[in-house]
Amino acid sequence: MVSRREILVRGVRFGVRLGRVGAVVWGALALALGLDSVAAGAVMGDVRGGISDAVWCDAWLVVGALGTLAVAVLIGAAVATVLAVVPEGLLRHAIPRGLLAAFPAAVMWFGEVGIVAVITDVGYGPVLLTVLLTLVPAITAAWCSAALVGLSDEHAWLRKPVPNPVLLLYGFLSRPGLWWPVTRRALKSLW
Repeated sequence: MVSRREILVRGVRFGVRLGRVGAVVWGALALALGLDSVAAGAVMGDVRGGISDAVWCDAWLVVGALGTLAVAVLIGAAVATVLAVVPEGLLRHAIPRGLLAAFPAAVMWFGEVGIVAVITDVGYGPVLLTVLLTLVPAITAAWCSAALVGLSDEHAWLRKPVPNPVLLLYGFLSRPGLWWPVTRRALKSLW
């Protein structure tokens, strides 16, 4: 068993990994629908209207991607909170641990159903599909629950620290003589 703080950190990592899948789906939809709107505007001779429709459509889909990431991180945090609070005796057995991880993931998934309902203007098909997909985060959370509490080494990505992009950028900029020539070359290539 690992500490409660480590369980929460692993839960947030799990949520970020889960949210990336949904964000990629929203990004692919944004690209496809944006290109479709521009192409339809070009065919009709109204390129300006097609581009404004594409921007409006992409704005909603970016909201969907960011909302999906937020919901997924909340799913990871909720699963980790439940697993950190329950007694260790329940966590040693696979079935109670899996159920304790799957229930908050399934309940929190309805935040994603709300996002889909807002973006699609309560379209029955997408909302129903999202409700049917409730089992995906639940089964994934149950599957990763042993690694979240530290009883399994099966999911190594939950243990690895994620590199901080701010620290990476600071390390790149703090090296003298490296970033300035690269920046100058990039600026010169623009002119």
